[in-house]
Amino acid sequence: MRARWAIVWVAAVVLASCASDDNGGAESSKSADGTSSVETGGSDPSDPAVSAPPSSSQNPSPTTPDSDLAPETDDTRPASATAGSDEGVDPYFPASGNGGYDVEHYQLAIDADTDTDGSTKSIDAVATLTITSTDDLASFSLDLEALEVRSVRLGGNEVEFRQRAGEIRITPEQTITANETFDVEVSYDGQPQPKPYGSLGNIGWSSNETSTWVVSEPNGAATWFPSNDQPGDKATFRFEITVPESLEAVANGRMVSDAATGDGRRTWVWDMDAPMATYLATVVIDDLTFDTGEGPDGIRLRDAVPDTLSASYDDFTKLHTDMLEYFTELFGPYPFDEYGIVVVDARLGLALETQTFSVFGSGAISEVILAHELVHQWFGDSVTPVYWRDIWLNEGFATYGQLMWTSEQSGSPGIDESMRRLATGGSGDTSAVVDPGADNLFGSSVYYRGALTLHALRLDIGDDAFFQTVRTWAERYRHANATTDDFIALAEEVSGKQLDELFDAWLSAGPPPRLPN
Repeated sequence: MRARWAIVWVAAVVLASCASDDNGGAESSKSADGTSSVETGGSDPSDPAVSAPPSSSQNPSPTTPDSDLAPETDDTRPASATAGSDEGVDPYFPASGNGGYDVEHYQLAIDADTDTDGSTKSIDAVATLTITSTDDLASFSLDLEALEVRSVRLGGNEVEFRQRAGEIRITPEQTITANETFDVEVSYDGQPQPKPYGSLGNIGWSSNETSTWVVSEPNGAATWFPSNDQPGDKATFRFEITVPESLEAVANGRMVSDAATGDGRRTWVWDMDAPMATYLATVVIDDLTFDTGEGPDGIRLRDAVPDTLSASYDDFTKLHTDMLEYFTELFGPYPFDEYGIVVVDARLGLALETQTFSVFGSGAISEVILAHELVHQWFGDSVTPVYWRDIWLNEGFATYGQLMWTSEQSGSPGIDESMRRLATGGSGDTSAVVDPGADNLFGSSVYYRGALTLHALRLDIGDDAFFQTVRTWAERYRHANATTDDFIALAEEVSGKQLDELFDAWLSAGPPPRLPN
């Protein structure tokens, strides 16, 4: 996820050890007849790494269910012919996500009213969602914040809706039966408003004087498109972004086309054919320079950097091929067809592993962070947690992967010595790794102790069983969702060992145990 200050801190701990050895509230509604109503109601070593890094201070985050590794099946979903729940199925974010359906595909046509330098004034958009009901639905909800819905259509017919408190409640003319697939089209407009998220700053659709960008982890997708904003509902995407001809617009996946519209504007079309969690969807609008190439196994490489910054990033983008080859050997085939980075002309103080196209703030890039975000393409993007309580499956893997890369490149210390130094020189955070709590979603324990948990598993079951477990994890849950329980069960399946004691000791709150010999 976000590698922010934490990752750099991890590297600093290890390197320092080496040095010592070597020296919204209004509600609006509209009926099918058109009537409406309103009711009031870095590169600096002192900076953490880039992705959503661990922070020793507690950052607001999702909340996890209690110790059992997956919460009970949510009981908010309608039994039959009832209203789909507009309460999130993830207890960390009860105001985000909805029950009663799964989104299969998002098509987002967004006309961005931007200045010629790239900052957004407003958007005029149509979102078409292909949805499959999991229950009989008399109504259902989508997440959307601070933007005004003009109309909602089902099957081409305008239907009644009500917009309130970050939700669109949609009432079809007839009950939608379970297992029915249908399209809902939402027309909306307004000025997207990012929302604050503790020490991570703003999330969602953001802009400054020169650029527009989206980093949405954990629940900022609703700031710019109607969605089921929870990690457990992945879907494919098409983005059609219209901007002034002087600018470029990038999004996840493969660029299909860019074509002039005849009025001094240009529409950029991008397809993300592999399922993606809503928080990983991104758009960046700026005056960008593209650099393309081919990586190992035919992976399409493409980087997008503001013209004014492009020369500063050449050394980093040249590392893509070496890193892809290294991590493919460890984790199995890269799970997508494309990879690259897009740089925002803003000091975000973080990076985010948006699927196939990691977003970096200017100045927030280093070799360590580059490795961290790339590892997330396997762990976090392709294999995504069902619930935010299991975010260590993202951050622990990315942190461990970055440390394996730096150990491999430097040659000394080796990964075992690096991890032992990390264990003895840690942040002092003794909070739980699984279910860290909504206020500690990006706490240092999730990153560092998550990585140490993986190393402890490797020492316990041996390299062969460990890497077989990791590769099977990446393959079995490719483009899908999984939980900590799933990972433990797989490790036991591959190793033939009972591992409850090891995982309980490392994933629970309290001082970390000693690494196995």
